[in-house]
Amino acid sequence: GQGGMIGMALDDSPDAPQGSVESAIKEENRFLSLFYEFYVAWLVAPFQYIILIPSIAPLLTESAQFASQQSEVEVVTMKTVPPCAVRASFAIEILSFCVRAHVYRMKFYVLRSRVLGTILGLLGPSPSMNGSSKRSYSSPRSVDRCLKLSALRFLRAVLSVRDEFYHRHIIQQ
Repeated sequence: GQGGMIGMALDDSPDAPQGSVESAIKEENRFLSLFYEFYVAWLVAPFQYIILIPSIAPLLTESAQFASQQSEVEVVTMKTVPPCAVRASFAIEILSFCVRAHVYRMKFYVLRSRVLGTILGLLGPSPSMNGSSKRSYSSPRSVDRCLKLSALRFLRAVLSVRDEFYHRHIIQQ
């Protein structure tokens, strides 16, 4: 699936012939640096923020004198992107892979962000059950279960690294 293709792109095991190993490692380091500096935050943004996208609509006026200008005048409004548990599950799976494959880079990212606590918070009771006003991914119970299982696999990936930093971070959460 999609997660497998992204995992292949992020996989850092050398498959290159012996002569080009150094250039492959340099290219890989450059790619991973860009990924962790700019793009990994996009994976966790739906968990931490409400995402807004512009919605452009034509401005309708009652006056006939502006009828010829109606097509040129537009109003830009912002609408929220609804949460999607399946998309969130895929993002968590990719983050789980990153925890196992890029131990130091991911540890640095976790240190800078609050992603670990946010994902571990998904393991708690559903917001609809405890009256919380947090962003809700709930729809059918199977989707909610899918998201919780992804969060549990993320926790297993973090614990499999056996790093004291992660253990302290989990206890603080």
